[in-house]
Amino acid sequence: MSSIVYFFMFVLLFNNVAFFTCRSAEPGTTGINATVVPAANTAGSSPMPRIPLYIGGFFAFPGDKIFGALPYTAQTAVDHINNLTGILDGYELRMRWRLTDGKPADALKLLNDLLYEGPPVLMSWGPIFSRQALVVNEVAAKYNLVQVCLANSQALRDRPRYPKTVQMYWSEDSVNPARVAFINYMKWTKVAIIFEDIEYFRLNVENLVSKLKDANISVIATEAISDVNAPDQQLLSLKRHDARIIFALSYFDTAIRMFCKRPPEYQLDFIRGLLAREGVDRLEHIESYDVLITIAMALNRSIEKLAQLDPPRALQEFTYEDSNMSAALLESVYETRFVGPTGPILIEDGGYRSEKDVRQFIAQFQGKKSLEIIECVNSCQSFKEVDDMRFHWPGGSAPVDGKTYRTEHVVISEATRLIFYVLSALGILMDLVFLGINVKYREERAIKISTPPLNNLIVLGSLLLYISVFLFGLDESSFQKDTIIRFCHMKSFLVCVGISLAFGALFMKTYRIHAIFSRAVAKLKRVDLPNFKLILGVFLAVSVDIVIFTVWILLGQTDIDEITSVPVLDMSQPERELYIVSVSPYCTSQYLVYFSGVIYITKGILLVFGIFLAWETRTISVSSLNDSTYIAMSIYTVAIFLALVLPTLNLEVVRTNVTTHFAVLCSAIIVTNTTVLCLVFLPKIYLLRKYSRKNFQVSMMTKYISNASMSTFNDCADSNVSRLHQRLQRKEEKLKRLKRDLDLVASSLQKKRPWIQPDEATNHEKEQSV
Repeated sequence: MSSIVYFFMFVLLFNNVAFFTCRSAEPGTTGINATVVPAANTAGSSPMPRIPLYIGGFFAFPGDKIFGALPYTAQTAVDHINNLTGILDGYELRMRWRLTDGKPADALKLLNDLLYEGPPVLMSWGPIFSRQALVVNEVAAKYNLVQVCLANSQALRDRPRYPKTVQMYWSEDSVNPARVAFINYMKWTKVAIIFEDIEYFRLNVENLVSKLKDANISVIATEAISDVNAPDQQLLSLKRHDARIIFALSYFDTAIRMFCKRPPEYQLDFIRGLLAREGVDRLEHIESYDVLITIAMALNRSIEKLAQLDPPRALQEFTYEDSNMSAALLESVYETRFVGPTGPILIEDGGYRSEKDVRQFIAQFQGKKSLEIIECVNSCQSFKEVDDMRFHWPGGSAPVDGKTYRTEHVVISEATRLIFYVLSALGILMDLVFLGINVKYREERAIKISTPPLNNLIVLGSLLLYISVFLFGLDESSFQKDTIIRFCHMKSFLVCVGISLAFGALFMKTYRIHAIFSRAVAKLKRVDLPNFKLILGVFLAVSVDIVIFTVWILLGQTDIDEITSVPVLDMSQPERELYIVSVSPYCTSQYLVYFSGVIYITKGILLVFGIFLAWETRTISVSSLNDSTYIAMSIYTVAIFLALVLPTLNLEVVRTNVTTHFAVLCSAIIVTNTTVLCLVFLPKIYLLRKYSRKNFQVSMMTKYISNASMSTFNDCADSNVSRLHQRLQRKEEKLKRLKRDLDLVASSLQKKRPWIQPDEATNHEKEQSV
């Protein structure tokens, strides 16, 4: 190549600023010879001979538009250095180099030639690829050869293994924070990684994966390409994982093979843009120039250090066995400071370039140009736009990282919640009105005969059931797990205790009527059923609930589970591939089946006995009150609703729809509650208005003469009348006998004492009898 390459830069050198103009020249095969250009020549003077100093050069890929042109950039830098004054005065810098085709084996062969053929090299430029440097630099260190390279593998920072390596390019790991920040900037949450399976990229991937996980970014796949000529299996694996955002870490040639597999048109534009970039504007050329300047300045600085050794040495006296001289050269590299085309040059003690004040940006191909769009700020915690640039995306919207599933806690419809809250509030108000009437008029005959204490328990049970409606309608999505579990226990407890109080009181009222009918009326026996016994019966049912729930809470290990719906695509922005998954939490426990079974059994037994007693007392009524009929109707209503509602609540279509589930459950609670309250209290209110205390009379009678219960009652009544009639006859016969005896006594006394009047005789007889 004979093209002229120009670089313009300001170099800070010994507190003087020099302006450099560099030209390229044809490279030699074993070294580069430069002509001395004096800083200031006087007329008739001739140049002084200069001592040659040799450095090594590991170049790669002959014929490559980018890397194949690096020897020309290197020779430009060497010519530039040799034309400077104040740096390596009296010396002429030369380079021994060879193209290695990027292979570690070729690089080792060149190192062997540098070590055993020709003049020794004080330092070496390169290799540029980490796959070569990881092999070459470990061997070169054993020969005290300082390697100043662009290879940026993190592994080269292992000082025991690479004690003579100086990295002039920032570590690839230093880019990882920017990668993570860009993922967050784009609001992506999952990525995939594919990399060329060599140590350099493997270590960088490990660091990247760690940083991604720390940022809560999911790595859905990590694929290693072991055969760079056949990456098909790894690409297919990325497809199977539905990977959309992919980090590809590989050398340029491998990247071309990957990106050229079945590519869309916009991706082909990207590849053409990469291939169109000539070597002169590639960062590798500018960095290579900085490497050679660094080597020259370090050699210049080491002249003074070498003179202080014992014995003193000069640069041209270097041998591969001289560890002291090698240490002085390495220390001089650490002390080198200047500002080059790539920014401030500062080598850390670990042998790598300082990463402070490194500018990092994100570029995008737009048209056929690579343009900077955003750059890192705040230690790469965020980005800012570069000159009002914008990303251009196919279709107008940024790519997504795959199908996104957004969970949404399903809440009850506000309209449905409001309707049932209002109905429940009205039910509570009605409940309190009935309670007030029951307490105020408890001594009135119409109220007193229906057992007011049991009526109070019915009101209390209904009140708990109405209150449970408000708990069932709560939006629990904002509560903590423990709070939700407490609400679950409260809802179940209120329903169970409310049923036990209200239905248990109805049961005891029915039982009292049945007992009076079957014992007091039918058998003429006294029934001892005071109110406190009936109330104790109700609280016995409540105590069973308390025991069940106490054991359940202590041993049941209640937890929260969720019902999830089928994902539904959000059609408002289908290109985002956002799928909505409805989530409905519910309470469950380890022994849920057993505890639920016990509750159903206890309530079922109570319901069955209530139905039985209601049926047995269906023919009994109290004139003007008819309480037993209304109680029976209440029990039938509860039974029918339970039979209909429980299976309905377990239907899949109802169970998975929280609004429907809430509506069905609360409808059952409100309707049964309201029905029971109205059947129990409205007839009594009617009687209070219709009759006064004086004319309200109560008598027990039957409604239907033809039924079996009435026949039994008539048979019993006839039997009692017959017995009483017989006893009455026996008493009358005895009375007649006593009267005859009395007449005989009176007649006898009359004969003995004629002066005694019959009445006096009778009185005298009575006194004798007493």
